[in-house]
Amino acid sequence: MSFLTQPQIVNLSFCAILIAIAVGDFKTHRIDNRLILALIGLALFRMLIGGAGFGQQLLPVALALAFLALGKLLAGLLKRPSLGAGDYKLIIALALYFNCDQLVDMLVVAFTSAAIYVIILMALKRIKTTEVVAFGPFLALASAVVLLFDSVKVM
Repeated sequence: MSFLTQPQIVNLSFCAILIAIAVGDFKTHRIDNRLILALIGLALFRMLIGGAGFGQQLLPVALALAFLALGKLLAGLLKRPSLGAGDYKLIIALALYFNCDQLVDMLVVAFTSAAIYVIILMALKRIKTTEVVAFGPFLALASAVVLLFDSVKVM
């Protein structure tokens, strides 16, 4: 008899990796590829134990790729820096883990929380408009929020 189920253990492992990503990206503005691969491995394991096939994750991955392409296009048109390569890889890894609704919720929470954070820092004159802010911590926070609220909805 186990205290935690396999899906709960996978989700806890997922959150632990997200914490490592958030801390590392906040400190260094880099996301370690090994952590991205660990998330992808957990997503594949989750598909196996949940009975879901890879085919079900094609739509969230396609949605993430379309979102990233649009973001890159807008950044090019506005001549402003966009997400870093680690952020792109992290979003794709998260798309393998979440369904479409969860992915959209996660992206909305991530961008909203990042915008609020940047606006507050700019109002306090702690950062300038030209400075870069790590986005990985916001993706990690938003992913944990989506996991938490999604598990509450199920209960």
